[in-house]
Amino acid sequence: MENTINQRLNSLIEALKISTKAFAESLDKTPTAIYTVLNGRNKPGFDVLEGILKIYPQVNSEWLLTGHGEMFKASQPVQEPVNESADYLREYLKRLEENFAKLSDQLNVKDRQIEGLQRMLEKTLLGKSSGVHQSQTGSNVRKHPYSKDVRVSAVKEQSEQQAA
Repeated sequence: MENTINQRLNSLIEALKISTKAFAESLDKTPTAIYTVLNGRNKPGFDVLEGILKIYPQVNSEWLLTGHGEMFKASQPVQEPVNESADYLREYLKRLEENFAKLSDQLNVKDRQIEGLQRMLEKTLLGKSSGVHQSQTGSNVRKHPYSKDVRVSAVKEQSEQQAA
């Protein structure tokens, strides 16, 4: 029998075969908050205990609170957390997808800005070409260092240098 609530929570996480981080997230708590309980610095609050019993209905409340009885209710085997954990993962995935879409849009905007700046640079150089040799204008204008053409040619040059 585990003597303290902290020891019982450690045993519960181990029996559920989940990480402390996953356990914390299932309770909508930070891993740090759960670690401080597990290592004995703090006692779990009512909201944590209530969350455990709600999300993990197979846990025996008497065992959790007092240490008496079995860890899990006899009628319910160990199971995955109730849908709250799956809902959390779906929501997290949705936020990741939204962030990815925003970043992709931002990259597209930056690419268009770079292309516009390249065109402006080419026009500026072509406008001043009256005293400049033809090899310094037109298609020989070096593109922006982050443009795809320059990156590809730089990689090819590196490959050729390494092969030699």
